[in-house]
Amino acid sequence: MDNYWIVVVDDDVTSLKLIRSTLKDQMMKVSVLRSGRELLTFVQKHSPDLILLDVLMPEMDGFETYRQLRDIEKKDGTNPTPVIFLTGEADADVEKRGLKEGAADFLHKPANKEVLLQRIHNTINNSRVMENLMTEANTDRLTGLLNKIGGEQRMTEMCRTLTGALLMIDLDSFKLVNDLYGHDCGDRVLAGFADILRKNSRSSDELSRIGGDEFMGFYVGMVEEDAMISLQERINADLSALAVMLMGEEHGIPLGASVGAVFVPSHGTEFQQLYKRSDLALYNVKQNGKHGSAVYDPRMSVTGSTGDPEAELNRMIQLMEERGRTNAPMFVSRDDMTAIMRHVRRASDANDMESALVRCELDKIGPIEADPDLLEKAEDMFRDILEDRLRSTDVVYVRSNLYYVLMPDVSVIESDRIIDDISFLWKQNMYSSWFEIDHVTRSLS
Repeated sequence: MDNYWIVVVDDDVTSLKLIRSTLKDQMMKVSVLRSGRELLTFVQKHSPDLILLDVLMPEMDGFETYRQLRDIEKKDGTNPTPVIFLTGEADADVEKRGLKEGAADFLHKPANKEVLLQRIHNTINNSRVMENLMTEANTDRLTGLLNKIGGEQRMTEMCRTLTGALLMIDLDSFKLVNDLYGHDCGDRVLAGFADILRKNSRSSDELSRIGGDEFMGFYVGMVEEDAMISLQERINADLSALAVMLMGEEHGIPLGASVGAVFVPSHGTEFQQLYKRSDLALYNVKQNGKHGSAVYDPRMSVTGSTGDPEAELNRMIQLMEERGRTNAPMFVSRDDMTAIMRHVRRASDANDMESALVRCELDKIGPIEADPDLLEKAEDMFRDILEDRLRSTDVVYVRSNLYYVLMPDVSVIESDRIIDDISFLWKQNMYSSWFEIDHVTRSLS
């Protein structure tokens, strides 16, 4: 049996001793508590693997203890500790209620030794599997930070319950790194910058990569602008050193970081509102020299409008050109692809031109079990080929191993010729032994 840490909460001394003896015989670490309130105090400093919680206790029963436990975990942003309810009553309604509350399992006292041990083992294993799946789903693979979904979920709770600063952090001129030094170097910059953010944060803070070269952080207890400015200066100094290390002294790229901030709760506690305000502060920095920081000011319009149409138009152009010009195709979301397709179809009909939509699939033809990352590596290679061979006017939407390529003002015959060229290049790389390219083309005219 694994060396688990189990907490047993029961006001029945006989039951406590029996369970404690059984678990210790299996080399488990056991902590015994006599009430729900003791448990709630205990979990604020300790992280056991599982809790055995008696349902019927004076002052606070197991159900109320369970609810308050989950509230504490949610507030602290910690993973839920699996709970197995214990009861001495053979009451189906009690058991039904316990499972409905969200408990992992239900045991009747006195519990059979083998049943108790097996259910503890199963519950902890299942919990760890789910925890790993949740971690993977909420983690950005390149940087190891929370991804956009995970970051928004965590920081929504932090904004609601904690005092601090919500920061939007954006890399300036990062697109030039990809254009001049390649995407591999760009990935190293992003991963290195994530390490810089970790270095300049504490365990109580939270960090997220929300997409591309944009990051978000919640810094607990940061309530002064001077602290935010100091942070921005440190990460810019570290980023400058990273750029030299990766690209050399003469890289010539004005790489830096801009920071927009709001303070919580003085600027609010609702995440979406705070997100928009910090984003507005960030682009205020972008308009005024970059590599700096700004705190949201209520005099800034939430829409970013200054009242000067010409200035607004210049600002919009600046935002659109922020990431620099590129000859690569545009990779977009599904909703954006749908909107662009409708526009292209209208333009094709109005101007009597032909446009093509191609569906490409990386189809598995060989066993890949030996390398679970093989598909991801193949996808990266295929994207590089698309970026090299498609035009800047082409649009790509990616869903898993499916690639939808929109080619405006291109006939089906011409698009097939382009895809044949891409397929030829694909066959020259090592991944073609495991994946081949299948494609179907349709005209949008």
